[in-house]
Amino acid sequence: MSNQNGYIGRAPADSSIIIASQVIEPAGIQTTFTFNSGYDAGYLDVYKNGSKLVVADDYTATDGSTVSLTSSVGVGTVLELVAYKAFNLSNPLSNTSGGPLEVGTDLTVGGATTGTSAYYTGTVTGTFVGDGSGLTGVASTDNIITSTASTFTGAVNITGAAGGNLLNVSGITTVGILTVYDTTQSTSSSTGGLVIHGGVGIAKSLFVDGNVTIGGTLKYEDMTNTDTLGFGTFRKGIEVQGAGSTTTTLKVTGVSSFVGFSTFTDDVFVAGILTAGEFKGPLTGTVTGDATGLTGSPNILCGTGGFTGNVTVGSGVTLGPSGIITATAYHGDGGENLWVLGADGTSHYTFTGPGDLSAENDPTLNLVRGQRYVFRNRSGGHPFRIQSTSNGATGTAYNDGVTNNDAGNGTDLIFDVPYDAPNILFYQCTAHANMGGVLYIGNSWSSIQVGTALTIGPAGVSTFYKDVTLSGDVTFKGDSYDLLWDKSTDDLKFPDNASAKFGTGNDMSIYHTGSHGYISNDVGDLILGAGNGVSIKLQPEGGEDGLTVTHNAAVDLYYNNSLKFSTTGYGVTVKGGSYVSGVTTAFGGWHGGGTLVESFSSTTTAYNSNGNLNISNGNVQFSSANLGGTGSTLNIMSTTGINTDIRVNQALNVTAFTAVNATTAFVNKVTIDGKATGITTHWVGGSVPEDGGGSGVDTYSFNILKTGSETYIIVANQVKTS
Repeated sequence: MSNQNGYIGRAPADSSIIIASQVIEPAGIQTTFTFNSGYDAGYLDVYKNGSKLVVADDYTATDGSTVSLTSSVGVGTVLELVAYKAFNLSNPLSNTSGGPLEVGTDLTVGGATTGTSAYYTGTVTGTFVGDGSGLTGVASTDNIITSTASTFTGAVNITGAAGGNLLNVSGITTVGILTVYDTTQSTSSSTGGLVIHGGVGIAKSLFVDGNVTIGGTLKYEDMTNTDTLGFGTFRKGIEVQGAGSTTTTLKVTGVSSFVGFSTFTDDVFVAGILTAGEFKGPLTGTVTGDATGLTGSPNILCGTGGFTGNVTVGSGVTLGPSGIITATAYHGDGGENLWVLGADGTSHYTFTGPGDLSAENDPTLNLVRGQRYVFRNRSGGHPFRIQSTSNGATGTAYNDGVTNNDAGNGTDLIFDVPYDAPNILFYQCTAHANMGGVLYIGNSWSSIQVGTALTIGPAGVSTFYKDVTLSGDVTFKGDSYDLLWDKSTDDLKFPDNASAKFGTGNDMSIYHTGSHGYISNDVGDLILGAGNGVSIKLQPEGGEDGLTVTHNAAVDLYYNNSLKFSTTGYGVTVKGGSYVSGVTTAFGGWHGGGTLVESFSSTTTAYNSNGNLNISNGNVQFSSANLGGTGSTLNIMSTTGINTDIRVNQALNVTAFTAVNATTAFVNKVTIDGKATGITTHWVGGSVPEDGGGSGVDTYSFNILKTGSETYIIVANQVKTS
């Protein structure tokens, strides 16, 4: 290796660390320390405060990163860790400038070999790392030979001229799944993500998620069934031949839909239901169902057969010269009304037919004697009966003129109404009590007389064109409450909370809640009137007077049937005692034939602390607390105010009693409603009190004369008991 340079130790441009050191000053008591640069075991010295420690005796360092001292050190200790690195040949070979580096024997590299250009004339062994995108110079004759199977963990990209043979393989065998990720749609035999120029043999099933286009012939060999999950579209037709036969047949087991016209030149056998928007040509065989979906003007050829049920013709029947119609009965416009019956659960029949009924619940029907009516029961299982007893339960069947009474589902009940039929009959489900209604029988809407009972329900409106005579109980059914005319008691009975309403806007009502009775009037006054010479009485109990209002006479008020209060031409008369609370005003005088008793108010608070005399509690006031202070003031007031309680030119008397125990305590001032203005006070004797009684009770009386709004004259008097 002439003209080459080498270095023992560190080269001038080598950045690797040969000796690494770290100084550590503990912040507390510590025995284990981490060497940030790492070390090789056996190549580490430890110094404590400048003194070298002995390995094994003073410390251990075996894991390449931490050092453990035998004895702990603390604050003030300085440790220095010095590591000696192994010899490092850094980059001297890459800096050659005299020529190529030749290795005469094998070159083994423990790590990865990296270079801008590398030339190998011999065999290169080992593991290639990377995607190989930088490899160049591989000639078309060069081969990558592997003696065993080769595995590519990533993608293998092969590029070349478009349309050329980019990958020539004599045979491909895949143990797992072969996946082609090209998403190009195939529109011909030479386009798509995978193009195969030869035939394809598939030993097992084939699943195609998109469309399949076949340019040639698709042949099925040894095929038993074809399972098509969606719609199958055949643009030219379907030809199906039986085994060993030239006869074309088509067998449909379930329900098939053909969009557009389908033409069959031979017989078509359908094991299920054949449904079409239009049939052309003759149909033979058995037709089941009621054919309600047939429209247009079809001709039905029955041959020698017949119709076992009813035949309904919308406009008419045309018979040829040799045709004969035979029927057990004929029903036309002149003699029949027909209703189709359904069901609303188990609560109601529904009627559709004459009377503009469309699935109407339990309507009331008006039938005419001498007419025929048909009730076509299509309710699904509710036997239909005409009976003479009222609704709510299965009663006595009425069979006169009735065919198929108790008609079940699919059966027609025919009712030829006899001329002697009763005025009222009932229809009833024999299985459910709530399903039923009323049949009124008349002679061209004659009057109806009901002999037993009549129930008018909320399901329909009953119209009577003439008089209706009801000789039994009548029930008026509502959504929540029923009213009853009770024949036996001659009462129209309202249940609790059912009210009688009066007025266009239902302004007044009378009702009972079960606990109390009410008369409620929302508009105008509630006036109880009476004629001349007639009194109005309120009686709390039968025969016992409570209030009597007599025309042009007294209004009498009773207590326990005893007269206590009467109005008179001059005022009122009170019999017995009279208790009056609050302010009492007598404008026309007061005449008392008995004892006048007046209540008073008592307090334990001295008047000098609270001198309010509230006459709403009584005109006589008493304080049991000794009056204190010299020259106290009493304030005469009420809850509503004295100025409101009495009018101008009215007088008011107020008396106050107070306990006293000193002659220095007395009252010498009066206010009204808290005001001293507008008041003129005159004390009896001509002078204002200057002292009080030394003991006992002192009395102060005030005669108040109102001369104007908030203007008063008070005549005051003091009486001392000692």
